[in-house]
Amino acid sequence: MNSGLILLRRLGLESPRLWYRGINLGDASNIVRWRSDPQVYRYYRSPGPISIHRHLEWFSSEYCGNPSRAEFIILEKNSHRPIGFAGIYTEDSKDAELGYTIGECSARGRGFATETLGTLVSSFSTLGFSSFFLEIHPKNNASIRVAQKCGFSLSGHTALGFQRHTLGLLQ
Repeated sequence: MNSGLILLRRLGLESPRLWYRGINLGDASNIVRWRSDPQVYRYYRSPGPISIHRHLEWFSSEYCGNPSRAEFIILEKNSHRPIGFAGIYTEDSKDAELGYTIGECSARGRGFATETLGTLVSSFSTLGFSSFFLEIHPKNNASIRVAQKCGFSLSGHTALGFQRHTLGLLQ
């Protein structure tokens, strides 16, 4: 299963209006800018801006060589403009956490998050996971609506008070 994540990370993904390519060092400035936007980070587990140093440290120590994770830059097809990032993370072979961030303000509210989550689910559902889950800040109403549109349902809460939304898969 993890070899499937590595392959998709290299090949990338596609949806009707978006391309998803594996993140690389060249994406650091956009990711740091998006993660440092108060409108974005207020819904993160670790709210607050991040530095380029912190991101590069995460990239080298947590991402590179980690076969349990795949992260993608989201690009608009018509302009090739990066608008956010998305990914999948799994600690076991059964369940996988999905995540997405539309970082560009002008790209929010246009259905890109719903398209991205749907693409992640359809692309990774063939890798043998029994369920996907999202951990969503309880005040992030837009993300809660995205989860519901994509078939996820509230299944509990985390120790930090985030809502856990789950989508079970048919095997």
